[in-house]
Amino acid sequence: MGSLPLSSYALFDPAPLDQMARDVDTATVSQLVATALRDIPRRYAELLKSWEEKNWPEMHRHAHSLKGAAGSCGLPRVAELMRQIEHCAQQQAPEAEQTDVEKRAAHLLAEAAGIMLPSLTALRGYGG
Repeated sequence: MGSLPLSSYALFDPAPLDQMARDVDTATVSQLVATALRDIPRRYAELLKSWEEKNWPEMHRHAHSLKGAAGSCGLPRVAELMRQIEHCAQQQAPEAEQTDVEKRAAHLLAEAAGIMLPSLTALRGYGG
C-alpha cells in the first residue's frame, strides 16, 4: 500500500467481510458491521480533535485504530488514508510549526472528510 494513487483504492470492497462470513458466520459479520458503523465515526471525530489540538501521538493512535477497523470492514481507501495520516503523525514533532508534514496531514484529513460518508454508506448496504 501507499505507492498507488488514493483513487485506485475502492471505497468499499466486500471481500474481507465475505471471507469472514465463510470462516466464522454471517451473524459475526453483521455484528462487526454494526459496531464499525457506530465506532468509525466516533473514532474519526477523535482523530479530528487530536488534529485540532496538534496532539500527534493521539492522532497517530486514532489513525492506527481507524486503519485497522477500515481494513477489517472492507474500506480500503479509508484504510490507506489512515495509514498515510498515521505516518504523518509519526513524523511530526509535537513542538513543530506548520511543516510540510503538517500540510500533508491537513490534505489527507480533508480527503478523508470527503470519503468517510460514502464509504460508511457503502458499508451500511453490505448484505453479506
